[in-house]
Amino acid sequence: MTCSVCGYSELIKYGFTSSGKQRYQCKHCGNVIVYSPEPADGPSTNFLATWLRRVEARLAELEEKVAFQDEEIARLEMLGELRR
Repeated sequence: MTCSVCGYSELIKYGFTSSGKQRYQCKHCGNVIVYSPEPADGPSTNFLATWLRRVEARLAELEEKVAFQDEEIARLEMLGELRR
């Protein structure tokens, strides 16, 4: 767990919230945070959805690049045949 303000990883326990959650204070900047653990079913689905969108976008870029290169190869092959 790290500080959300400065990124420092040395936190000390700093009491509890009114709902009973543990609070921590950053030794570096004094920021107080409340630790909220990930759900038991793993990382948040929001993270996975974002990652999947980025992978799909990159795949689409690569598919466009391959299609363009295939067209360019076909054009060059046709030019080569016309010159013969």
